[in-house]
Amino acid sequence: FPASYVERVVNNELTYRSRVKPMNPRPYWNCQVDRVIRDWHTCRVHVVVRDSRQRERDPVLGIVVFELEDIIGQVPEVFQGTFSRAIGW
Repeated sequence: FPASYVERVVNNELTYRSRVKPMNPRPYWNCQVDRVIRDWHTCRVHVVVRDSRQRERDPVLGIVVFELEDIIGQVPEVFQGTFSRAIGW
């Protein structure tokens, strides 16, 4: 089983790295980290799962890429006013 951990990359900048879940076939991460995004229209978030065992230089087990505009653009119009107030526009 892999000894995996997660990295979050925002606009090609490493912003978070989790602890290693040693030898777990179904790892999970329950963490909350805040990050201020100035322009969510052009923001891209990568979630990378890596293996920390002594084989390679932490090979990639999987990657998920999110375009923030696609996610926030799908929010119902009722809640979009909440995002605007939170952002300060």
